[in-house]
Amino acid sequence: MGSWATNAKTKAERCKEIENDCNWENENSKSQLLGKRVTTSGLWTLQKITDKDNSEYIHTIHIMNKNDGQWWVKSIYTGCGPCYYDCPKSLVKQWLKLKDNQFENEYETNWYHTWKAYDEKWEQAQSLKTGDVITCGNEKVKFLHWYTKNHNKLVGAREIDGKMFWYYTYGITSF
Repeated sequence: MGSWATNAKTKAERCKEIENDCNWENENSKSQLLGKRVTTSGLWTLQKITDKDNSEYIHTIHIMNKNDGQWWVKSIYTGCGPCYYDCPKSLVKQWLKLKDNQFENEYETNWYHTWKAYDEKWEQAQSLKTGDVITCGNEKVKFLHWYTKNHNKLVGAREIDGKMFWYYTYGITSF
């Protein structure tokens, strides 16, 4: 899968283009956008694609990056890899309900279970207060504050020899 550029000037314009691309119809099949959410990593969409014989629900992250004035997009279906886990819970619940909790392949199954573990860790992390000690790998770290950088929630930092080392939500092994 490659990525493609666009002439959209803003992230909002690029999102609108993707949304429009999710709604189409031809003589054999039809696609309908059922849900969408913008996150730090891009635009999550939920589509229903129907042909003569069946319907399929596709859950996709459209990763966006601006480079040299152009918005580049790479779309990754949750049935593929690599995985991104910042999909809002409401969209995952809608996707699961439409699919009757049935996964198409091992990638979808793995994506969901990894997303669920990440989401549960995120829910636990919401109760952290400044000064609480968390474990990241084998290191004990004091929680500082919430901060988003590079599409990940930072939960703590420590200074070693004048340099700051940040720890992310996904790196927490215990609270």
